[in-house]
Amino acid sequence: GKKNIFLRKNLFFLINYEILKRLKKNIAWEIELKDSIIYGPQKILLDSTYCFLFQDQLKNIWKSDEQGKTNLFFQVKDEILSDIFVYQNERTNLNHFVFNSKNRIYNINELGQEESGFPIILTSNVSNDIRLVYYKNSNRVLGFIACENGNYYGYDILEGGKPIPNFNPLMNVGKITHPMAFLEGEKENHLIFIANENKVKFINRNGSLKFDPVIIEKEFYSKIQVDDHVFESERIALNNKKGKIKIINTQGESFHLLLDSKQRKGEFILSDIVGDLKKDYIYHTGNHVLVYSYQKNEFNLIWEKEFDFEFNKIITLDVGNKKSFLALIHQQKNKLYLLNQKGEIIKGFPIAANQNTKMIDFGNGQYLLVTSHQNTLMGYLLNVE
Repeated sequence: GKKNIFLRKNLFFLINYEILKRLKKNIAWEIELKDSIIYGPQKILLDSTYCFLFQDQLKNIWKSDEQGKTNLFFQVKDEILSDIFVYQNERTNLNHFVFNSKNRIYNINELGQEESGFPIILTSNVSNDIRLVYYKNSNRVLGFIACENGNYYGYDILEGGKPIPNFNPLMNVGKITHPMAFLEGEKENHLIFIANENKVKFINRNGSLKFDPVIIEKEFYSKIQVDDHVFESERIALNNKKGKIKIINTQGESFHLLLDSKQRKGEFILSDIVGDLKKDYIYHTGNHVLVYSYQKNEFNLIWEKEFDFEFNKIITLDVGNKKSFLALIHQQKNKLYLLNQKGEIIKGFPIAANQNTKMIDFGNGQYLLVTSHQNTLMGYLLNVE
């Protein structure tokens, strides 16, 4: 009856509390806010140290350092929707944070002061995240964003958000819903996006097309991932979510790679986790993970693993100049498993963490892993052999 239901509910709570306590055993610090965290943490490198920015339900932006010291940084009017980009203003030597909400572009310096000319209020809601582009030779920082009205806008961030010629706006490009990519080559730079007519467009700095749009099958309408290491020609990768990858280079040439011969539904990540400096092709389907890599221009399967536990998300955790770590996550159970380069679970895992997780390298096999859950930011100190 009701008594048994009560006992079962409390037993379920106790079991889950014990699991959570065990998963939190390596915790170094814990920050509890009054309101739930809705964004972040976003890892930011400032000079030689990292900080973490995150936002709560009241739209407050908080800033934590590597030791967990946390301060209220800034309050905006709405929810952050993009990555937070960082640039240094050489005139003031201050770092600046640039990001967007549904209809605003913000620019806030490291002292928590808003830059003159910001926020930029857009005439149409965004359909895509802002992309910040750094032109090193000319010391320019430009921001590009696509909106629901089918236009594409560019702003000179160092000049108070002044509109850029030819991008004021670049009209009738179509609705862009996936994040744009920026490909920085030795001789040329290109912005790349997919418009809703299933065309991939490489845009030159002046707003013109580098070549005719590349027509793609509807199944490849996905997030653009950039492969820009070691190859003679930089290229992008698109995923059909069934184990097939479409590669397009900066000459407009394309070909396909098959990662899963059974063409099972899954997700794809491009990241350097094994071998040399080339990026690796990682595919997750069900309880399977497959990792492919180029070795002397030959595309080979490095390892394939079937795990005996549930997970429904894979992410890579960047730790600077070293190989990224691959993590398997069960989003509902709030569990994260960290893998080594051979695809083996690292000792001490799983821990309580989700896909909003970042990692930094302290050296000598010691790492800080920072994640959020409900209204709490947690920092784990890990020893990884």
